[in-house]
Amino acid sequence: LLSICCPAIGSRLMLFSGGAATIGPGIVVGEDYGTEAMRSHQDFEKGTAKYYKKACTFYHKLGERLVGDSHTLDIFAGSLDQTGVAEAKAAVEYSGGVLVLSETFNSPTFRTSFAKLLAADEQTRELRVASNATFEVKTGRELKLSGASGPLASLRKPGPNVAEAEIGLGGTCQWRMCALDENTTL
Repeated sequence: LLSICCPAIGSRLMLFSGGAATIGPGIVVGEDYGTEAMRSHQDFEKGTAKYYKKACTFYHKLGERLVGDSHTLDIFAGSLDQTGVAEAKAAVEYSGGVLVLSETFNSPTFRTSFAKLLAADEQTRELRVASNATFEVKTGRELKLSGASGPLASLRKPGPNVAEAEIGLGGTCQWRMCALDENTTL
């Protein structure tokens, strides 16, 4: 809905999750939640988590779509049980979002994190975040760009200053940062 209504407009999508996805392409556990065992750390290590790979692929593609539309995904998971954050973290990281895990939405961790995300500057009363930045590196002929790291996504823009060897997000001289705040570092 956000990508249809606000394409290429910096926006934040905030998900407040109290449980695992049981239907759809991001499924973590089946609908018969009571009888089907939830995946464990051993399942991740052995590669036997039933829905893990398919869900990770879905969330990775969702992250690419979010970046393409200049949107940021934030996930606030308030649950004692697993919520599928292991699968969904790719979309959050790719879009430069925030991921907060807490036992309940009343916990100090949740309240502090949420308040900090929505904190306004005392003088201007504006939020301390920015959206939809494009970061481009231009160099002289002698210097080749191998890549970048941080809360950004490749825009796959080739150029004469792009090195063949990639480090981090390489193969480009231009990246998008969907969300920026005063603590963003590259």
